[in-house]
Amino acid sequence: MQPGIALSTDHKLLWVTLQDALVANRNYYLTVSGISDCLLNTGLLSITISYLHFNTASRFDVLINEVMSDPEPPNIPLRYIELFNRSDQPFSLFNWKISDARSSLQLPAYILQPDSFVILCDDADSATVKTYCSNFLAPGTFPSLNVASDKLSLFNEKGALIHYLEYLNAWHSDDLKKAGGWSLELKDVRNACNPIGNWSSSVAPKGGTPGKINSITGTVIE
Repeated sequence: MQPGIALSTDHKLLWVTLQDALVANRNYYLTVSGISDCLLNTGLLSITISYLHFNTASRFDVLINEVMSDPEPPNIPLRYIELFNRSDQPFSLFNWKISDARSSLQLPAYILQPDSFVILCDDADSATVKTYCSNFLAPGTFPSLNVASDKLSLFNEKGALIHYLEYLNAWHSDDLKKAGGWSLELKDVRNACNPIGNWSSSVAPKGGTPGKINSITGTVIE
């Protein structure tokens, strides 16, 4: 393709044609020289462009990684679900959905980078969650997250199921943590399809690890 520059008829847009195709998920530096304003002041314009191309997530690329269904002060005082991108590529969460047995929540635009976390919570808790992490989404009324058990489903923008979790309060490690104030954490993200023995109570002092590496990570043998 021949490189070139073209100006729109209303002089509001500048079309730049590149010789080579851009490589996805890379930063580019664009410099424009000889540009001038209406008063003929000339200058140099330099900007950084991030070209992002998002593939469609497949099953288990993004996991439900932590669930706080029964918050109890003085530990973390909000219900939340943590998602973890275990893949090697970023995903746009725009139009993804998280559902429990009764309701669903559509996610807004957010880029979940590889090996990264994002917290989902109710919009009423947006001020509280900032105390614990900066990587969160609070787009609306959050699923109720039943204490005894619930069925959580994560769908991508095409409606494909990415992760399903039917958690049980009985997975907690002892009666104290079953009574509230502690999250359930996924131990082995490489064995997410097998929940048996792969979930247990957080051992973090605050009762959970929202937006951070789980406190009970390890390898679970099927």
